[in-house]
Amino acid sequence: MRILVDLRSHLTGAEPLITQVEKVPAQGTAGAVPINGKYLIPVVPGADFRVTDANYVLDGLGEIDGGDVASISYAHLLAMFPMFGHIYFNPLLTADHVSELDLTASFKDNSSTPPNPPTFYPTRVQTGRAAGPPDAGQMPTHTAILAQNNTLSTPRPGVLISDNIDISNFTGALSESGTAQAGGASTITLAAGASSVHDYYVGATIDLTGGTGAGQSNTIIGYSGTTKVAVVNTAWAVVPDGTTTYDITREAAGTDEFMVYWHLYDFTVSEDIAADFGGVAGTNAPAIRQVEETDPEPAGLSVYISTDDGVNWCDAGLLEPVAFAAKSTEFRVAFVNTGSTKVYLATFAVLF
Repeated sequence: MRILVDLRSHLTGAEPLITQVEKVPAQGTAGAVPINGKYLIPVVPGADFRVTDANYVLDGLGEIDGGDVASISYAHLLAMFPMFGHIYFNPLLTADHVSELDLTASFKDNSSTPPNPPTFYPTRVQTGRAAGPPDAGQMPTHTAILAQNNTLSTPRPGVLISDNIDISNFTGALSESGTAQAGGASTITLAAGASSVHDYYVGATIDLTGGTGAGQSNTIIGYSGTTKVAVVNTAWAVVPDGTTTYDITREAAGTDEFMVYWHLYDFTVSEDIAADFGGVAGTNAPAIRQVEETDPEPAGLSVYISTDDGVNWCDAGLLEPVAFAAKSTEFRVAFVNTGSTKVYLATFAVLF
C-alpha cells in the first residue's frame, strides 16, 4: 500500500491533503505512475491499516505526532519485530526532517590496507534546507544520494549521513517521581499517570522518599501498565501505602542491536514539447514526471550504521539485524552510492 498526497497543500503550509490510497505496483516502468502535483508516502510492506478522511500526513503544526500515517505505518513495522522495543524514523517530509541529516559529515571508508590511511568522503546529496535559514523547505520523496563522480582522481561516491541520533531516553535512562496509590508485601501501585507500557520500569531503582515506608530502596522486576502495579525484588520492611512518595531512576544502559529499513523510488520525466515545425510539428505535450517502484538494494548502494559517531561503520542490510560488541546510546546511518545514477530516498528508519 502507498498513499498519494497533494503537493500544493503541503507547500502552502496547510495540512497536506491525502488524495488516494493504492496498491504498490510492479517495479520499473511497468508500474510507473504520473506524480505531477503529488507525492507518495510509502507504507512498510506487510502493514495493513485503513486510511479514511480522518487520517492525516502532518498535524495542524506541520509535524508528525504519532497519529499521522507515517507513524502508524512504522508502528506496524515495529510490531512485526517484537525483539525490538523502539523505532526511530525519518519520513523526509519537512525542513525539520532535513535538520536530522548531517550535511557537513564525511563518511570514513576503512577499506584501505594499513599503513594507508582511511579515505573520507564528504556528503554529496540533493535535499531541502533545514529549518532556520531563508527558504527552508523540503520536497518529499526527492532526497537524492548523488551518483558517483568518476571524473576525479579518486572517485567520489554520493553520501548521505544522518545526524547522531541520541536514544538514551529510550534505552534505559529514566527519572520519575510520584505518589503511590497503594502497596503490598512486594509491590507498589504507582501513580495513576505512570506509564501504560508493560514492564516499562523493569530494572529501575525505586526509592521511597516520603510517607509510609520512607527510606527504603528496591529494584523493580515486573510492571503492569494496566494496573500500574510494580513488583520489587525484595519484600518491603514497611509496606508503602497511599501516602508514600517515590523516585524511580535508571541509568541509560544503551543497546547493541539495531535493524535498518529504507524505501527508494525512481523518477523519469518526459520532454515538454510545443512545436509547429519539424518532426514534432503539431505536438503539444507537457512534461510528465513519473514515479517508479524500484529495488531497495540496487547495485552500488551500501547502507551502514555506526554507534561511535562515525568512527567505525558496520554494513546494514534491509531489515537485517545488526549486533555490536558494546552497547551504545546513539547511532548514525549512512547511505553510500557508488552507482552511476541518483538514488532517491523516500524514508528510512532504525529499530532498536
